[in-house]
Amino acid sequence: MWLYIPKVNKPVRITSLQSVVGGVFNNADIMQLEYSAEYNATFGIGTEKENLLDLKAKNKSVAYDKLKMWITKDKNILRKVEAYSASGMLIKTLEFKKDKNFGGGLIRPSVIETYSPLYKGYRSLMIYQSIKKRQFPDEVFTLNYMGRLGDLK
Repeated sequence: MWLYIPKVNKPVRITSLQSVVGGVFNNADIMQLEYSAEYNATFGIGTEKENLLDLKAKNKSVAYDKLKMWITKDKNILRKVEAYSASGMLIKTLEFKKDKNFGGGLIRPSVIETYSPLYKGYRSLMIYQSIKKRQFPDEVFTLNYMGRLGDLK
């Protein structure tokens, strides 16, 4: 992963475990991963309204060794993720709340809340006011393009 800060004027390499903005969230929590490439998944025992997926990392290159995901049966919307270390310790929980219609058929949670037993008493929130569906050429996702990202607004 790379971070581009305009005043520095060069990309800076960051890890998936680094904190996003000093809160409980880290970069791995907000990336859109291809989970099937990183994890092996099995169905756990869910509830009447939610499926439970148990994900086990295929290798040690991912942020979390094990994930538990609760997904609604009716709309396939992610509700909760528990992230565990290789020793089985719960590292953090993410909850996806307040479904919102962002337009164009895009219905998603507008609030993501995370908390961790490692940071007792602290919670971090990400609140999405709007989401816009957009298409980008592949070249946008290269290091050479990062200096021009502001042009995409």
